[in-house]
Formats: sequence, C-alpha cells, structure tokens
Amino acid sequence: MRVLKSEFFGGRPVTADVTRLKLRINQLRCVSLEIFAIICSGCLNDTSSTEAQPTRTSTAPAQDQVMAIRDEGLAQRLIHEGHGEYERSNLERAIELLDEGATNDPTRWDAFYLSGKLRLDVGDPSGALERLSVAHSLAPDDYDIMIELGNAYNDNGDFKNAEATWRNALASSPDRDLAYNNLGIMQYELRKHADAAATFTAGIERCSSLLLFKGRALSCMEIGEFDQAIQDLGHLMDSMPDTAVFYWYRGRCRFGLGQHDLALSDAKRACEIDPDDSGYNSFLQSCRTLQDGG
Repeated sequence: MRVLKSEFFGGRPVTADVTRLKLRINQLRCVSLEIFAIICSGCLNDTSSTEAQPTRTSTAPAQDQVMAIRDEGLAQRLIHEGHGEYERSNLERAIELLDEGATNDPTRWDAFYLSGKLRLDVGDPSGALERLSVAHSLAPDDYDIMIELGNAYNDNGDFKNAEATWRNALASSPDRDLAYNNLGIMQYELRKHADAAATFTAGIERCSSLLLFKGRALSCMEIGEFDQAIQDLGHLMDSMPDTAVFYWYRGRCRFGLGQHDLALSDAKRACEIDPDDSGYNSFLQSCRTLQDGG
C-alpha cells in the first residue's frame, strides 16, 4: 500500500502557500510482506481447479491437467523469485518474474497485486491498473488490493473510481487508516479542502492515525479553521517535537489568527531546527517586519 511520501512528515512543501500532499510514502507503507510468502508445497497436489474434459475416458491424468500442475509449480518458483527481487529493490526484474508467474497460474492474485503495486512505483499507472483490476477480481474483499487499485485509478486520473474504490475499502475495514488518508489527500489535491477535512475527521474518529492528523491540519489551514489546525499540529509535535515544518505550519496558523508574537516564536524555532531553509527564513522575516511595525 502506498501512503504519503516522506516529505509528508517534515519535508518542505512544494509552494510557500500550499503544501502538496502526495499519494505514496515508502517508509510508512503498511503492506505486509508476509502476504507474498510462498504458498505451502501442498498446493502442488491440489488439482481441484482443473476439470477433465467430458470426452476423456482414460483414468490417467489428461495431458492438459498434467501441464496445469506443472505450470502451478513453475508459477510458484517465478513468484517466489520475483518476491526476492522485490526485497532486493530490483523492481523491473521483480515485475518480469511476477508477470511470468501470473501467466503460468492466472489464479495467483498475489502475483497480479505485487506486479501492479510495483508498476505504480516505476511509473506505469496503466499497467498497474490492468494488473490490480485482475487481482481485485480474484480477491474482491482484500483491503490492500483496494488501496492500491484506488491509487492506480488516481494515478490514471480516474478520480471517480478512485474514490469509489477507497470507499469500498472504508466499508470493509473502517478501523484502518489508509483509505481515509488516500481519499483525503486526493480531495485535498483537487482543492476540495472541506471534503478532505471531513474525510480525515471521519478517519480520526475510528483510528486516530498521525497521518490523518497531518492531513486534517493542512486541510483546515486551507479553509481558515486555524484553531483546529493548531490542535492537530499539537498531536504531531508531541510525537515529533523537533520537526521544523510543524512549527512553520503552526506559526502560519497563529499569524492568520493575529497572534503575531506566537507566530514569531514558532518561526524562530523552525529556523533553529533548519537554519538553511529559505521558506522558514522568509516567514521569520515577515514576522519580524510586522512586529517592528514595518
């Protein structure tokens, strides 16, 4: 699952006025690698998915049945190797192996899922959407697949289906944060800031994730709800007290509320933590100019 990129927790925003939230954060990605663990060897003995043709009379396995069993074994090896390449960050090779595995056993939703997820990472949203759609058809109730499928729709510019997919994920697992997070970010990026704030609030009421507090803080800043933004930033600063960007955000909120002395204090603290940042220094200068009456 993709969440926000690392700059969501303390990097510089893209512009001085609006922080652009992105839809992937590799270090906070919550997908568990265990779901790609090797299927137990006993699966090779399960031939229930292959039916004999009605015209066959021999009691020996039909040739196409034997081939299907052989293909399952090959698929297992290819998918296992693909997962290994993924763990070694060889994404292109991992995708090749996973696609080969899925070709040899088209029932392996995990191969389609991981291939689609990695295609998002390497910048192939259309290929990702194709594979994640197959994964979803094979495992329609899987939360992680719905998260990535929504990401794929979003990356392809299909915001309506992205929202619908994430809302399905919310309905299936209302106590997990990623669907709220990604839906809220998409709404934020579409400048539907009030909708984004409402989405983040709904998530906070169920799972109280730091990601959601950050999203609501930024959304509330955009709609002028500075008191709520300051409160949410406080939750973040309790966990990450030396994150300069949080002081910068809070200083901007206080500036908007006319609390210029407090804004100046936050601006100074942001510059102490990151003295080379031009945005923080510019804000500090603005606060000092106002305080000096100029």
